[in-house]
Amino acid sequence: MEDASDDSEESPAPESPDAELFETEELWHLLEGATLGVWKWEIDTDRVTASPRLCRALGIDREHTNGSDIEALIHSGDRGRYRRLVRRFIAEPRQRSIELRLRFANGEYRWSTARAVGWRERDGRAFKAVGWLLDLSERKAELDARAKETEVLQRLMDECPAGFYLKDFDGRVLYANARAAELVGIDAEGMVGKRNEELFPAETAAAFSAVDRRVLDGGATERWSGPIDRGDGPPRYIFDTKFRLVDPFTGQLRLAGFCLDITESQNARERAEAKQRLESLGQLAGGIAHDFNNLLTVILGNAELCRTEPGAVPEAARTIAEVAKSASELCRELLIYAGRQAVDLEAVALETVAKGVTELLHMSVIDGPELKTAVSPDAPTVCANLPQLQRVLVNLVLNAREAGAETVEVRYDRVAGAPTAEEGALLHSALVTEGPLGRISVLDDGEGIASGRLPQIFEPFFTTKEKGTGLGLSVVHGVVEQHEGALRLRSQPGETRFEIYLPIAEPGALPETRESRPEADLQSLRMLVVDDEPLVARIAERLLKRLGAVVDTVHSGKEALERIGESDVDAVILDLTMPGISGAEVLGRLREDHPELPVLVCSGFGRDAIEGGLRQGVEAFLPKPYTAGELAEVLGQLLGD
Repeated sequence: MEDASDDSEESPAPESPDAELFETEELWHLLEGATLGVWKWEIDTDRVTASPRLCRALGIDREHTNGSDIEALIHSGDRGRYRRLVRRFIAEPRQRSIELRLRFANGEYRWSTARAVGWRERDGRAFKAVGWLLDLSERKAELDARAKETEVLQRLMDECPAGFYLKDFDGRVLYANARAAELVGIDAEGMVGKRNEELFPAETAAAFSAVDRRVLDGGATERWSGPIDRGDGPPRYIFDTKFRLVDPFTGQLRLAGFCLDITESQNARERAEAKQRLESLGQLAGGIAHDFNNLLTVILGNAELCRTEPGAVPEAARTIAEVAKSASELCRELLIYAGRQAVDLEAVALETVAKGVTELLHMSVIDGPELKTAVSPDAPTVCANLPQLQRVLVNLVLNAREAGAETVEVRYDRVAGAPTAEEGALLHSALVTEGPLGRISVLDDGEGIASGRLPQIFEPFFTTKEKGTGLGLSVVHGVVEQHEGALRLRSQPGETRFEIYLPIAEPGALPETRESRPEADLQSLRMLVVDDEPLVARIAERLLKRLGAVVDTVHSGKEALERIGESDVDAVILDLTMPGISGAEVLGRLREDHPELPVLVCSGFGRDAIEGGLRQGVEAFLPKPYTAGELAEVLGQLLGD
């Protein structure tokens, strides 16, 4: 029994029942079967009569028990509530109940519910009450166990390094643990009932809501990692997994998710990548310095011979020219590695590639492995730059020779689709097309590549040889990437296999290999050379004069525009990279003011320098360094057009 202040359960007072009804043994047995026991209390005489079962449970005497005896069985912590309820019960008889702890016969306190109905006799004199007792100990134990389980689960959720959240079908948060709230930047209670739009900036909220809706509508689990903007500082990087589930109680769809804060690991990865880039840059710079110092030593030595020994001039000049070509080739390889050397792709039959490579190899590999070539009947025509592709294949064969191979085989065939990653293999892919591909495989029986070195094999200036620049395989990688192809490498002692995959050329989509045009006749033509490097401008002037041209030179974009505006010029040789008004700006103005004026664009960055919008205004391009013959040929194409 419990008073109103304790949220007691009350019912209107019943009409005065027949006392004999409650004293009927049959009724007592009926009530006792459904409860722990029943009792009757004659309050005026303070006599309590309990059923046998209740007497045994509480250890009381059925014939000699009063209200004080019962009160003595109540836990001290519950007696105050009990007394208040008794006073209210006597003042206003009605059905009442109370939950309290009672001491049973074995001395154990157990939670019980006592219910009672009170009334006065019809003559208004005697006050009586009857009631029954329910044992709540098992139910209480079960509830306590559930409460402890809930507490443990809540503790686990709060201590879990992953954030967990639950949303309803409309995207409102139903639950979030402490970690999820921390990632969002508010407390867990503050998240409940809110949508993404109320928790994140507009762009972030829209992205999250789109994923939530896909998961709820489609049912597929989605995983995502990336930065989230909370709007209160630097973004945090998270890994988020969202999945759909069904509420077991309501049957409604819910969205659940786990999210991990990976900001520290992301920052550590970025620091490691930056360190690796710096190490690669240091290796690259050291390799360049080493190779160029060797070349410069030869150039300076031969220049000194030209100055001091007139008879040595012809041989020294030839040596200087050869070394300059080597330096140019080294620069070209560096540009390929850096992705700054654009390539013109043509439709090239793999059979043509095979013939050219075989001829080059027979000229290059004097003493070395046995060379085998196998061209499949279905070998296709691919999108390729023939000279670069041939150089790649020659590089791979020469590499095999350095590895001690006795036999090298080059195979050309067609495959059904893109290569897949395999255990122990290294795969780099820049493929953007699907479907059949052309494949070139270079197989050798050399010493192979140690598995620990395999990931480094395409890094610039990394080499396992005693001699060599270490650029060969990095150039192979760069060329394949520029061809939007794929490269797969498998190696073990006695067997190495490089596989190059190239897109197949669609009929008519690419031009066939072009033939060179005749050199230009520049007799009496007025040429303007524009280059901010005086030495480069001077050699261009001398080469053009040898071809019969009348030449003027300037060293800035501003001077070039002024000179063209003041005098007649038949053609311009324009350097792209200059301070102030750049070559690109000069070209743009010339296309506006002198659209018919032929312009030959030059750059040390290779053809990649004219990619994009600038390429539309370029009629002819010549990469630096160039020879007199190359200059004459390109001018012949430009002026002939």
